[in-house]
Amino acid sequence: MQEFAYTAACDDSSCDGPFAWRDFLEYLRQGLETLGSDLLAIRHVQGELLDAGLELVDYRQLKCPVGPWAKKRRLQECGHILRDVCMEGLTGLARKPFGKGLQWKQERIEVFLIEVRKALTAEENGLPKFHSYFPFYNIVARKPLGPQ
Repeated sequence: MQEFAYTAACDDSSCDGPFAWRDFLEYLRQGLETLGSDLLAIRHVQGELLDAGLELVDYRQLKCPVGPWAKKRRLQECGHILRDVCMEGLTGLARKPFGKGLQWKQERIEVFLIEVRKALTAEENGLPKFHSYFPFYNIVARKPLGPQ
């Protein structure tokens, strides 16, 4: 099983202070929770697999940059693609959780998304300003072997 934890994780101080992308993800989580969904459900899957009787449950957690800020060229490319995917989906992602879940008017959503887009594309000295990433979980488990 593979999934992102949809949080704006960051290992340096670049995301300290105001950061609309982090706010977007938190509002998304709150809106989905109001509607009965858990945006961060992947964090509970390992325990749920154990509770279901699976064995040899293991996971790897990786970091997927949101934006081309990583030092490694391959991660820069991945980050660029992931940022573009996030930007393309903002309106659709926000519509129901922000509108029905948080009771925001459409105008408020659109104005907020302008700030989110600015944060995702912000640069300082020609480099991405914010160094956020999605934690990526890769979870494996095995069904117990029956009697042979």
